[in-house]
Amino acid sequence: SSADDLNRLWMMRPRPAILTAESPMTAIPPPPAHAVERPRLRSRLDATLNAPLSVVVAPAGSGKTVLLSQWATSHPDVRVIWIGLEQADSDPRRLLDHLLSAVLPPGHGTTDLGRPHAVTARAFGRPVLESLVGVFREHPPVVLVLDDLQHLAGSPLLPDLWWLADNVPEHTHLIFSSRIDYGLGWGRHRLSHSLIELRQSDLALDEAASATLLERIIGAPVSPRTLSAVMELSLIHI
Repeated sequence: SSADDLNRLWMMRPRPAILTAESPMTAIPPPPAHAVERPRLRSRLDATLNAPLSVVVAPAGSGKTVLLSQWATSHPDVRVIWIGLEQADSDPRRLLDHLLSAVLPPGHGTTDLGRPHAVTARAFGRPVLESLVGVFREHPPVVLVLDDLQHLAGSPLLPDLWWLADNVPEHTHLIFSSRIDYGLGWGRHRLSHSLIELRQSDLALDEAASATLLERIIGAPVSPRTLSAVMELSLIHI
């Protein structure tokens, strides 16, 4: 069958190391001990679970990863898979291995989708994407966090990920976290799926939360003058 042919082709490809659920890249990073709780933002993320995609966009140090790790650890009933992206993940074979290793349960064995048909273009290609959607459809509900999406800036894999977000089954939810605003792809989702976006202004802490965070970091209350100066410089996010 054509599916068997795809499997054979995929087995013949040069394989990078496969990440498992226990690998550092797919482990949910624990929130730092000093992090303050963000119930309002966690509630906004909760509200996205019936949509295919939500995004968190802010500069480095704004608290994106902290918020998402807090949200994930607050939901032991939700299957959350974390993929921390690197520049090397612009290789479609490597990224596809990450996605498969994340979605398939431990001990599942080999599931192959066929070689990305346009490796020279650094993209998955529609046949592989459609097969990947089939894998999502056949497995339990999952929230898939793609952290540090900015490492794929300029890659043809980005349109593939937009297509994936448009076509994942209802029990699959994607969260894209990035330092870069890919507004064009997200704009389509705003119209089609009531996209939830969290940005730097959402992540910034108010005065009370900032005071709590600083106290936890330095081990003593901060003066109003110090707090005011820090707030004015917009240094407080996590």
